[in-house]
Amino acid sequence: MKENRIRRILREGGSPLGMQIMEVGTRGVAKILEYGDVDYVIIDMEHSGFGIERVADLIAWFKATDIAPIVRVPENLYHYLAGVLDAGAAGVQVANIDTAEQARQIVQAVKYAPLGSRGLGLTAAHSDFRTPKADDYLPFMNRQTVIITQIETREGLKNCDEIAAVEGIDVLAVGANDMTFSLGIQGQYDHPLLRDAMEQVIAACERHGKFGKCHPHSQAQIAEFARLGYRLFMGNSDVSLLRQGIKKSMDNLRAELAPFAKSAAAAGG
Repeated sequence: MKENRIRRILREGGSPLGMQIMEVGTRGVAKILEYGDVDYVIIDMEHSGFGIERVADLIAWFKATDIAPIVRVPENLYHYLAGVLDAGAAGVQVANIDTAEQARQIVQAVKYAPLGSRGLGLTAAHSDFRTPKADDYLPFMNRQTVIITQIETREGLKNCDEIAAVEGIDVLAVGANDMTFSLGIQGQYDHPLLRDAMEQVIAACERHGKFGKCHPHSQAQIAEFARLGYRLFMGNSDVSLLRQGIKKSMDNLRAELAPFAKSAAAAGG
């Protein structure tokens, strides 16, 4: 039984660093991210075309690495939550959590008894198709499986202290994109209202022994959010990295070739 890399880094006082996959679902992506020294990955089912079979494949490929695969499910429903965990996910991230009751529903679906009511299918992908001894395995999995709730609305912000107080919730993540829309400051990631929201969420985490997760939108925000107390950080998504990398490569090529294009045109004239 392997310790969750997120758990290990947090226990050692570090900051787990992750990125999101929402387009590149190939068999090679796990080893590519391992080379990049990524600690955890968010496999996005909410804003992608990934279904459960593709997610199960990705999780299996990530098992060949030490990266913790977390799945962002499209909705707070049992069959999504239990399904990705039975496929071997190291945890779940659930969007638009506005109340403590919604948080408790996640815990019920994700944790085995006595913390929750997740069904027992022990000989499956999550146990590498072995049949573990339940007395040892179930408490271990309850400890290792990470639950991340996204706080991204005014209501979620108002109730973040109650959400953080729910036993079994590990991390509160600020969904900055949706939060700025909810606060009426669309896309203004350096706005004081968003900073106030970040402060409210991390304060709730600290009161209840939970961790904060963030996605800095500028270089300066990395240090700013770290000073606030956030511990889990997100880098760019696969789509952003591909767009930026390809654009930079093409711009460099065009800049280098520009003098030769002018010379060729002059010679042709």
